[in-house]
Amino acid sequence: MSKTRPVIFGKPAPYLALLASFLIGLSVMSIAAPASALVLDDIPWLSNLKTGLWEVKDRRSGELVDKVCVRDPKQLLQLRHAGPLCRRDVLRQDATHAYVYYQCGAKGHGYTNIIMEGSNLMQITSQGLYENSPFQFSAEARHVGACSSS
Repeated sequence: MSKTRPVIFGKPAPYLALLASFLIGLSVMSIAAPASALVLDDIPWLSNLKTGLWEVKDRRSGELVDKVCVRDPKQLLQLRHAGPLCRRDVLRQDATHAYVYYQCGAKGHGYTNIIMEGSNLMQITSQGLYENSPFQFSAEARHVGACSSS
């Protein structure tokens, strides 16, 4: 007696299982590294931000959290991971808003939501991991002048 193999869409079932595995793998890869990620040059308004000294205040309390000398506006995308070279992917953006994922190797990673309210005012929310510790903040960043020369 010969065994009959199930046929779905004209193909033996094992091929369908292989196809399903392939499609599941593609969907997992698309979550881990979105194919729709844009490069930072796709945030044209970022270059309109003023360089110099920016004050970062907690949005809830209004307290000054930090002062940052911004030489490159992209620094505002990863305030918690200042300094290290990180890979950044723009997940969404429009004329005044960007949502960015960044990965800094062993230092950690984060997601930043940044909204430009003018060339000298930004609303920034960010969360992620910094050296294996979670962080989350919501801040307002405002340009206040030139960086000190010291």
